[in-house]
Amino acid sequence: MRETVLGNNGEKIIVFYSFKDVSEFNKFREGMSNLINAKVLQSTLFVVFMENASEKLYLPDSVRFKYLAKSDFNFFGQVKDKNLRQSMKDKFDVLLVFGNIQENQLKRINKISATKRIVTNSAENLKFDISINANTTSIEQIANFTKETLEKIKS
Repeated sequence: MRETVLGNNGEKIIVFYSFKDVSEFNKFREGMSNLINAKVLQSTLFVVFMENASEKLYLPDSVRFKYLAKSDFNFFGQVKDKNLRQSMKDKFDVLLVFGNIQENQLKRINKISATKRIVTNSAENLKFDISINANTTSIEQIANFTKETLEKIKS
């Protein structure tokens, strides 16, 4: 097996994802779980944007996954969850963005401090170092493609 590129040597990774419905999220989560179990993604925080806060009832609780709906932001646009707000102020080694990110979410993502900023199927007005356009919608395939691209760049 190849050496892990994302999350090896204690790298901190933050992944942003926006989904349309719970079934789409479940496919994303399954793909990410496969990558975590295969040691492709380690030391990762997943921030998942959603339209409807009621959808949280159908999503599994997880230390790695934090779910944000419009109701999770205060009047000033800050994340209400103090632990998550503090975590997002950390310096990350890798920032990954999946899914269709909305304008108000872009501002939050652009404020994150990261050494490598990688977006897939890029959104406009998003700061990035590497933009990867994949011909698939499978998150696991996109993440593996991202990993392989980084390995090529690294070698």
